[in-house]
Amino acid sequence: MPEAATRVEWQLRRAKFREYSVDTPEHLFERAATIYKTLMHNQFRLTTAEIDRDNKNQSRSQVLPLWQAIADAADRVLQGTEEDLTPIDRESVLPVRAIKTARDHLKAVLLDQAVPLETYEAILDHANRLLQEAGNSDAEIRIDQEDFLASYQKAFILSGLDSQADDETNQERRAA
Repeated sequence: MPEAATRVEWQLRRAKFREYSVDTPEHLFERAATIYKTLMHNQFRLTTAEIDRDNKNQSRSQVLPLWQAIADAADRVLQGTEEDLTPIDRESVLPVRAIKTARDHLKAVLLDQAVPLETYEAILDHANRLLQEAGNSDAEIRIDQEDFLASYQKAFILSGLDSQADDETNQERRAA
């Protein structure tokens, strides 16, 4: 038995996964090798000697043979699961991705309810009814809808979108 042991683990939160377009377990498995290599080589590694941080020669330090063996073993296990981890531009993708995620949640709800729907329009109509009926009574439905609208309006203002809308309205008035 060894006298001492070291445990190395990484904790990757949802925000980091989303930065690299990992939104589902399937995406994670598709990119597993690339993520693992990034963690094992770029984020943390054990070396045979102290790294010369003053001269910026970190890459010249020899990797500890045991660490390299662990990295190589994982490379063999995860072979064929490498994909690009270039961060995606969230400014242009987020709204579309959010809508698609909401649509996937809706699909899960419809399948859970075993609702047979023949057209995309029927799905949208049914989703609209579900949203209209969120709550248990007419009074609760109205309160829920008012709360949702108030929450949306508050978020709209807090994100500064209300001033953008005002600017666009003023520009349209000047143009007319």
